[in-house]
Amino acid sequence: MFRRRLLTIMAAVIALVGSTTAASASPAAPKWRPTANPESHISAGKMRSDRESVPHGFSKKDADKAETMEARQAADGDCQVYWPAPYEVCGAIRDKYNELGGPNSFLSLPNSNELTNPDGYGKRTEFLNGPIYWSPQGGAHPVVNHFFAAWARNGYEAGKVGYPTSDEIVNPDGIGRRQHFENSTIYWKLNEAYAVGGAIRDKWGEAGWEGGYLGYPISDEFTTPDGLGRGTRFEHGMIYWTEAYGAHPVSGGLLDKWTLSGYEKGPYGYPVADQKPRGSAFDQEFQFGTMGFPTDPAAGTTPEEGDTDPTVDEERPVTLDDFAADANTSAPDPKTSGQLGDLDACETGISCITEGGITPASLKDEEPDDPIIEGPDTHGTTIPGWCTTAPWDGHWRVNRKNACGVWENLEVKVHDKKGVEIGKMPFVVKVGILSSHKSGEMKQEFRIQFGTFIGKVGIPTLRYTPAYLSHGTGAYSIDGPASGSVIKPNTTKAIVITWKEQAMADNTDVGA
Repeated sequence: MFRRRLLTIMAAVIALVGSTTAASASPAAPKWRPTANPESHISAGKMRSDRESVPHGFSKKDADKAETMEARQAADGDCQVYWPAPYEVCGAIRDKYNELGGPNSFLSLPNSNELTNPDGYGKRTEFLNGPIYWSPQGGAHPVVNHFFAAWARNGYEAGKVGYPTSDEIVNPDGIGRRQHFENSTIYWKLNEAYAVGGAIRDKWGEAGWEGGYLGYPISDEFTTPDGLGRGTRFEHGMIYWTEAYGAHPVSGGLLDKWTLSGYEKGPYGYPVADQKPRGSAFDQEFQFGTMGFPTDPAAGTTPEEGDTDPTVDEERPVTLDDFAADANTSAPDPKTSGQLGDLDACETGISCITEGGITPASLKDEEPDDPIIEGPDTHGTTIPGWCTTAPWDGHWRVNRKNACGVWENLEVKVHDKKGVEIGKMPFVVKVGILSSHKSGEMKQEFRIQFGTFIGKVGIPTLRYTPAYLSHGTGAYSIDGPASGSVIKPNTTKAIVITWKEQAMADNTDVGA
């Protein structure tokens, strides 16, 4: 009898020990979970909310639900509940959250369960003071405060910045911070945070990052009004990028001068090289000439004492002397000399100039004369606005310094092996020609604007062969995307040919 009772008591003890062991099988509870076995309180009808005050923002109902979930998840190694928030934090996001300090961290308590991002594969969990985002390529990282605001402006993970790949990092100056993302880095310094990416970020790195002469970024990347360039503002300068010329900083007095000239819309156009010293001054090459500060580099030839009636052998400047003389010659009167050339009547398609002057197809009284501007007299762009905004009548538009044309409603059709059309790529071609008296050069720009692709087009590429090879490479240079570069929908490819006319014979026909 005694032996049987002892065995019964031992079996009850063993059963009790087994139950206790099962309830405490989860990892050791962190300091924000002082109740080692919440299930015992639940079974006894004593909830934690009955003994402790519930933090602001959560109700007693939330706290009791959280405690129940906490007990249920105690044996689950993948998710965790943090009382009094009734939400599960799971996987890599949970690990990052615990690494930061859990509810005692700057994130505070969780405010959602794990959510799937719109792209279908990234995850996030929201906390009272910001989210933690996870992606397979970047891992789990919090994005908060000014960094979150900058990320939101740029489209979150679906935008050009992409997913976070690091936590916040203190910069070497001990003041600012940065956070890396897939395609950009967001920088912050005592104010707002801004994203810097791509070729502009690379060029900023060459200039010394935030410790260099440009300082911190003070804007996100923006698109220029003509759609061809992109730029970012910094504390002490700007970096501009174009597909044809790459990324180049403009700062100091050169930036002040470029600003007054109208930025890329002004007579100098986009920067095409970094600035370089010239004694105590600095020079920088732009599309349509060289800008110097505080003084401009000397022009190749200057008409003596501002000759008001210079002699130019040809109707169109060719030599450097002609360009210099052209600087002091007003634009022709469109009512007497004409401004439009007939495309069909001119094989070269450039100026259609005869011995009697420009041969007009029709006259447009509303088209302005070229202004006389100190510096490269370019009217602001290789393809002037008065050309592309006016109704197109099928003719080249020509004045003393510009010629341009627009071909619309073009498309490339794609066929399968049976000859059936399966897709097409609409595009517009804009061509501009500009002569510059300062540089003694002529520029031709071919701007191809692709629309939305329709159907199946595969991976199209742009291939071109210059028709100018017989002139020799010393007579011209080509800037722009390489032949064979991939074409994407709703993008622009710009190819610029620069002719060094002062090195060529008069009356040379370069074609168009």
